[in-house]
Formats: sequence, C-alpha cells, structure tokens
Amino acid sequence: MRALLVLFLLPILGSASTLAQTTARGTGSVHFDDQVRYYDINGRTERDLLQGMMTRAPMSEGTRFFGLTSTEVRYTYRRAETSIGCDLSDVQVYLRVVTTLPRWQPYSGIPYELERRWRSFDRSLQIHENGHKQLALEEADMIRRALDSVRTPSCSTMDNEARNVATRIRDTYLRRHDAYDARTDHGSTQGAIWPLRTAN
Repeated sequence: MRALLVLFLLPILGSASTLAQTTARGTGSVHFDDQVRYYDINGRTERDLLQGMMTRAPMSEGTRFFGLTSTEVRYTYRRAETSIGCDLSDVQVYLRVVTTLPRWQPYSGIPYELERRWRSFDRSLQIHENGHKQLALEEADMIRRALDSVRTPSCSTMDNEARNVATRIRDTYLRRHDAYDARTDHGSTQGAIWPLRTAN
C-alpha cells in the first residue's frame, strides 16, 4: 500500500491562524479557526454611526456591508492504492472564518436610548453573521464526509476527482449563502439594520 499526502486550497467567500476547534465524526477531522475583526466608528448620533459604517465597513463585490463573514477551506488527505482502486484516508479539512463587525465606544453623555438601539443592532448583526458561520461549518464537514467516500479506479485520477467533489460542494454552499442573504435581506429581517426601524 502506497500513501501520499495531498493539500488543496479552496477560497470560498472571500486571516492569522490558530486552530481553535476540531470536530470529528468517522474518519478525518474538521479544524475550525474562528476569528473576529472589528472596524472602529465614532459618533454621537444615529447619523454619525451610519456615516461611519458607510465609509469604513468592509466591501464585497463593490458593495459595503455592515458586517462580513469570509471563509477559506483547505483540505489534505492520503491516497492509498488497493487491489480494487484508489481510496482516500485521513481526510483533514481546515476551515478559517473571519467575521468583520463594527465597534462603537459610546462617549460620556450619550443618550441611553442610542446605546440601547446600538446594542440591539449589534446583537442582530452578530446573529446574521453567525448564520454564515454555521453554513461554512456545514460545508467543511460535508467536504470531509464526501472526500472520505471517494474512490477512483487509479490514484492518477484521484486528485481531479477529489477537487471536483469539493468544488461541487463549494458551489452548493455559495448558493446557500446567497439564499440566506436573500431570505434575511442581508440581516435586515433579523434586526441588523441601521438606523433601527420603529413601529408607527
């Protein structure tokens, strides 16, 4: 039996690194590196905070978003030639998630109502971005499980087949991220809108 370690990189949405969490079911593991970054804004009014986010928020495809979740997936495995073909073993998937969020430190004397509204908005934005994180975790585990079951007639075609399998899963989850944003209007229906809407 012959084994070869293979490494591939899949940019999914889109950084420092410590493997913060490892999950495993069956063969192989998913290693999860969860990071949060902040951009600071200043102001004393709702308009000030909105302006700060509109000028400093992260961009994706030419559009600014109050919050943004970027992910990157890498995977490795060992190829093993057997009498009936080529199998994969020791599938390791490395998921890095970077969530970028606004951060506001209220000045002394800021009205309590403004602070209350900001806290509500901030919680809702984190809930929305956490939804993207959960999709990324599902995707990473799906890649692990799918690669664990790949078999080809020979190891000469294994890398292409594994890449095709991972790419199909990536494309599926890109559509799920898009559907999640469409369903929530990029978090607006979850309360991640500023200024907050008030009932008439």
